[in-house]
Amino acid sequence: SKFNMGMLPRLLLTASLLGASGFVPPARGLPSRCSATRATESPVDGLKNAATEYTTSVATNVQEAIENEAPGYQLLIAGQALLILLLLVGDVPLVGDALEFAAGPGLIALGGFLALAGVVELGPTNLTPFATPVKDNELKTNGAYSLSRHPMYAGLLLVGLGLAVVSHSFQRVIVTALLYLFLDYKASLEESQLAQIHPGYSAYQSVVPKLMPDLATILDRDAAADDDDDEDIFADFDDDDD
Repeated sequence: SKFNMGMLPRLLLTASLLGASGFVPPARGLPSRCSATRATESPVDGLKNAATEYTTSVATNVQEAIENEAPGYQLLIAGQALLILLLLVGDVPLVGDALEFAAGPGLIALGGFLALAGVVELGPTNLTPFATPVKDNELKTNGAYSLSRHPMYAGLLLVGLGLAVVSHSFQRVIVTALLYLFLDYKASLEESQLAQIHPGYSAYQSVVPKLMPDLATILDRDAAADDDDDEDIFADFDDDDD
């Protein structure tokens, strides 16, 4: 092709600027300076650098937290670390056997007692295996029903957990979890009907746990009752004609 003489001044100006900047075009077939630099860093070196940066940042955060956090939060982290260590080791020194007994036979006994108390206190006239309450049923709020709105269901779940611990059966843990979902749904169906029958049921729901007894809720409820000098905190839940 013919060379355009009008482009000569532009080419000379471009060449002078590149020469002043020290630019040297790479030889054909050879990698450029940038690509050669990237090629020298292996994947292993990249992982090492990333790990070093990560650990340095975490160490800095931990040091700042130790200096600034309240002692209570430091104990919380220490307890978390201890529990994770015990989880990995799989053995709790000194009290491990006692904990296993409490979580095995202890849960079975507690669950059996809670379920039996629920059956006895509910009475034969109110007892039914179905989700629909019996006709003219009576709302129970004392005894086991002051700890759980469904103490029989809670007792079954505690027995299931205890059996899983005693038999070292993960399958029983799964079955107990499925039983919890089933009983929770069934209890919701029951309560939707009980709320229509008993005007005070919504107030009863607000202070008594649905399934598992909640010690904190029970203590707060009893403290509030003591402040009000109320001997029967469930008196307002009963129907007018009971």
